Amino acid sequence: MTSNHAHAFARQCNGSDESRPGASAPPTTSPPVHRTLNLGARRPPSFSAMPLFAPPAPAQMIAPRTTASAQTTASRTTAPAQTTTPANGALDRTATSPPLPTVPPLPPTATCGMEQHEKWGTVLRHHVPNATDAERFHYDLARFQRKNAAPIHTFVRFLGADASGLFFEEPGVAWSAAFDRGWPGRDASWSRLQFLRDVTDAIAFLHRHMRVHGGLTPAHCFVDRHFTAGKVYVAPATTAISAFTAPEVGAGGSYDLFAADVYSLGCVLRSVRGLDMSYEASDLIECMTNIAPQQRPTMATVVQHPVWWTTQEKLRYLQDIARYDVDHARVAICKRMRLPYQWQSKIPPVALVAMNEHRTYNNTVFALVRWIRNFKEHGRDHEPSTWLALHTAVGDTRIVDVTDLAFQDACLGAFVEKAFPSLVLDLWRNLPVS
Repeated sequence: MTSNHAHAFARQCNGSDESRPGASAPPTTSPPVHRTLNLGARRPPSFSAMPLFAPPAPAQMIAPRTTASAQTTASRTTAPAQTTTPANGALDRTATSPPLPTVPPLPPTATCGMEQHEKWGTVLRHHVPNATDAERFHYDLARFQRKNAAPIHTFVRFLGADASGLFFEEPGVAWSAAFDRGWPGRDASWSRLQFLRDVTDAIAFLHRHMRVHGGLTPAHCFVDRHFTAGKVYVAPATTAISAFTAPEVGAGGSYDLFAADVYSLGCVLRSVRGLDMSYEASDLIECMTNIAPQQRPTMATVVQHPVWWTTQEKLRYLQDIARYDVDHARVAICKRMRLPYQWQSKIPPVALVAMNEHRTYNNTVFALVRWIRNFKEHGRDHEPSTWLALHTAVGDTRIVDVTDLAFQDACLGAFVEKAFPSLVLDLWRNLPVS
């Protein structure tokens, strides 16, 4: 990390981010509800009202999910939280997670930056007037992560403390720099989406164990020095409201800490420059940043969203649907789904003729799924001109070996994503992965 990046990171840690306009008062009219989706299990209604904090939730606030009346930060306490995560992503309050101590908000004079340490080498140091409580918090957080098998590589590791500050491992390259230009050692397989998923998994881990980050901004997100993983920095508390803070946090009244975290993460994902905003990515971010907290998905749903699936996983999902027996309940749902256009019109004529030799297809979603499945299963039987037609339809002009099975899978997957960008997402809303 360069000194400029360290200074920029320090300014954001100190709460100098530009405040989001209009965050200090609740809206005078009912908030508009953006396009909402069937996003799986919703947050129970009893979780929608969360404690009122005089300052906004501190950046390292790790609090059990609970509903309480208004209270100040000074009187905030933690209580045992119970949680397990069933397959459908809903929270089941049956197991107990030990509470972690909270840390008082830092004064405006707190600073952070990179320096050399005689024991740990290059470290990130966060200066605090009294590091005792913050040190205890981060030691407990580290033990909690180890006990619950956290994805350790996705958290900036806490090393120790002295009388005036906390020490963390060198976090790596800030997102603001990592996504702007090439870096030594970054190969062609480097993917922004990979690191966005790492950060998303880290926040989902906290939520799964009834904890919140509480102040996520791009300043807390890094790519490690070897460009192998994304990292989240769980910082000591600040009282700043940034452009990434959920609107309800500064509006007064009770609010859901977990929904506020989801909003902040959605804003962070949207801020990544150069990200390919596919139909699925736009859909997820729009839902996460919905102005109505109760309309936002849970983190359990966010990590299951098709935006994270590979092309092979999407094709496998479509194949699984097509293989169900005709009297299966999921097939009945799929057959009731209709498209607002003739999907056959989007298929290159040579590819459509090749498949219509064996059977005919109507305009239902299920028929389209069956066409994709059959086209893949009979890939070796297609003429090279058929595969070249699909290859050209996605705008790829490279010379390829159309007989290669890996190429055929990639070509069909790319064609489905381009010609039918909402297909997998629409199916997932109605037929979640079981």
